[in-house]
Amino acid sequence: MKWWLNLYFAEGPGIAKDLPRATGLRLVWQTIAREWWNLIILNVVFITASLPIVTIPAAYAAMVRVTATMVEDEPCEPWRDFREAFITLLLPSLSLSLLCAAMVGLGAAATRAYAQAATESLAFAVPLAIAAAFLGLVTLFTTFAFTLLATQRPLLPHLLKAAAIAVLVRPLPVLAALGANAALWVFHIAAYPSTILLAVLVNFSFGTLLITFATLATAQASLAYARSRNEEERIKTIPPIQTGATASN
Repeated sequence: MKWWLNLYFAEGPGIAKDLPRATGLRLVWQTIAREWWNLIILNVVFITASLPIVTIPAAYAAMVRVTATMVEDEPCEPWRDFREAFITLLLPSLSLSLLCAAMVGLGAAATRAYAQAATESLAFAVPLAIAAAFLGLVTLFTTFAFTLLATQRPLLPHLLKAAAIAVLVRPLPVLAALGANAALWVFHIAAYPSTILLAVLVNFSFGTLLITFATLATAQASLAYARSRNEEERIKTIPPIQTGATASN
């Protein structure tokens, strides 16, 4: 039993601090090679925490928090970090998920309605394209919003503004991450039941790690920009201090 405890609580190899930090796919593979065991643990913990269904948003936000720790090569204990983030983000993540679900549902309903109408008249092709674009943008917005909530916990106005900015600034890496997630699940379904352990051990945590890689830096930069703009606007609204001479005139 001691060998199991040593394996579970052992620190990972980490990254040599005197070497330049890897970027792109190289950094992704380095993180997977370093954190593979923690990713398996995180996947199982996420599935367990999601069993009540209503806790899925909090479980996902907590998983984003843990994978962000992995990306930044900080000390990571998946069960402890997940539990703390889950408790902290339970209500905020539920509120954010309801808001995002409403927007996604609106976009999906509009896309479906215009798609059916477009089969009868090409006049609905333009509204269909607009509805489909809105649905895609809202999906990207949701991924950035959850990354911001999990890693920064800003005020709601700052979160919404930063997520919207991030979607416009750098959407392609997120699209690639979502595409990789879709490909992983398509492979899982196509090869079922031989891939039954894939979902239990890998799919959720690996997919979230890819999304965190794609969103973290852009989300943080967008939040910093949104906060700076808000501070500039606040300063502009402060009336100038009048001196005694100015007041007498």
